[in-house]
Amino acid sequence: MKKFVVNSTIPPGRMDPVAWIMGTSKMLRATGAKDIKFRTCYCCSAEGKVVCEFEASSKESLSEGLRKIDFPVESIMETIKVTPEEAMPSFKCRDIGMVCNFEATAKTEDELMKEIAEHASKAHNMKTMSPDMMEKVKKAIKM
Repeated sequence: MKKFVVNSTIPPGRMDPVAWIMGTSKMLRATGAKDIKFRTCYCCSAEGKVVCEFEASSKESLSEGLRKIDFPVESIMETIKVTPEEAMPSFKCRDIGMVCNFEATAKTEDELMKEIAEHASKAHNMKTMSPDMMEKVKKAIKM
């Protein structure tokens, strides 16, 4: 499933934007749309502006589903999640007492653990990490 952001304005007097959004999932299900998932929405109820996140098989499928429920669409944009580096897990060898300048940052903790294991094998001749070492490493990972 692809991720999309939909920008909309709920016309004044038509319906309260929060109430409109609360019914979106139910309305989509009623159309029989199985490939559209409503994820979350941000509302500015005074202005009627809404920004919603959906998952769908395609932009066309999402557009058609929203049209069926008369959802006002100003734009639909396919998105990818980008995580700022400061929000990504990171590790420094010296944080577990090693005299080593190795530092790593990755998108996920699993990816980071792979980098750490590779480094430990090459730089510190650790072919496998003991459970105690694994615990020290995990505790030293910063999120």
